[in-house]
Amino acid sequence: MAESGARPANRESKQAAAVEAAAAAGFVVPSEVYGPPRCRDCGYVLLGVGGQGTAHECPECGRAFDPLRPNTVDWRPPFVFWRYWLPPTILSCAIAVLLTVLFVAGGSWGWALILGVPIMVGSVTGFGVRARYLVALAVAVVAVSAGVLGVFSLNFVGVLCGALFGLLLLVPTFVGVVCGVFLKQVLRQGSWPMRGYLPGMVPGLLAILIGHAVDQATPPPAIETVRTSVIIDAAPDDVDAELRYYESVEGPVPWWCRIGLPRPIGVEGAMVRVGDVQRCLYSNGGELAKGTTRREPGRELAFVVLQQTNVENNSIELVDGRFVLEPIGSGHTRLTLETRYRPKLQARAVWRPIEHNIASSLHRHVIAGVAEAIEGSGAAVAWVEVAPAPDAAEEAP
Repeated sequence: MAESGARPANRESKQAAAVEAAAAAGFVVPSEVYGPPRCRDCGYVLLGVGGQGTAHECPECGRAFDPLRPNTVDWRPPFVFWRYWLPPTILSCAIAVLLTVLFVAGGSWGWALILGVPIMVGSVTGFGVRARYLVALAVAVVAVSAGVLGVFSLNFVGVLCGALFGLLLLVPTFVGVVCGVFLKQVLRQGSWPMRGYLPGMVPGLLAILIGHAVDQATPPPAIETVRTSVIIDAAPDDVDAELRYYESVEGPVPWWCRIGLPRPIGVEGAMVRVGDVQRCLYSNGGELAKGTTRREPGRELAFVVLQQTNVENNSIELVDGRFVLEPIGSGHTRLTLETRYRPKLQARAVWRPIEHNIASSLHRHVIAGVAEAIEGSGAAVAWVEVAPAPDAAEEAP
């Protein structure tokens, strides 16, 4: 017990000695003192500087101070970056990069990665960085960003998936920082000595173990289906004549597509008859090949994805899709777009809403392209999104 209390007792004795020396030198001592009075500019120790009838100036840099005004001097020890911030920053970055790459390379995108890793990084940072919450949080965000950049540079994720992944890690990172700072305060008040950064890893290790147990108990993700239906002011035959895939839609794409997804640069082949294959080429060298499996003019166009290369391969596996057309009244068509994919990202409660929103946004972009193509033939076209028709809820073959 004597050894465990040596460091706090030693620190308190140094503070008491600093208070006594400053008071003996004629300084008015504030309530919080961490060391002898120092120059606010250069950190020079001001004990014994100046006297009766002499100017109170720092002999090192010339800055004036008043012993009777505590706020004119600095009562804290000089900040040393390599001692206070650099070690936990390097350690946090190393942990973030190592764990993120290991989990992603192993195909584990579950709760151990989404929650465990950022809590580990945040707790180590909050425990090790000798600064306030905001500084510790900033260091933790830098470390988590390093982990995301690590998997991106190794081509494990695309720009869109990597950006979303980084945003998802912010909240658990903050939780980890709070845990690390709280743990540090608790250990400071007790008699158990802090040993480096090991205690700061405890919250993260617990989160990773619990997340991994949940991931192992969760079955593999099932195939997901996303449907978007609209009513178009055009006859089914007119709509059918302008059906096209995302890569063939002219006009500007949504801003997040320009930033996060590879850009389509060309289309080869057709989609008119059963057996036709259309290859879609992308700016990053990626390729999607879609084969027509069913074609009923004015009613349905179904396709299967034959090849998916460098197009978010580590996030989803595209399976198939279809366009379903249904006449509504006179001169109106219910158009339903359906996409089926096999998810590769666990933690479905987090990723499913994101994936469905992205797919629905792409569907609306395609629908807008179809409507603009019909308008180009001389017809004024309007469309409004509605709930999918009951017959469109059947699984595509």
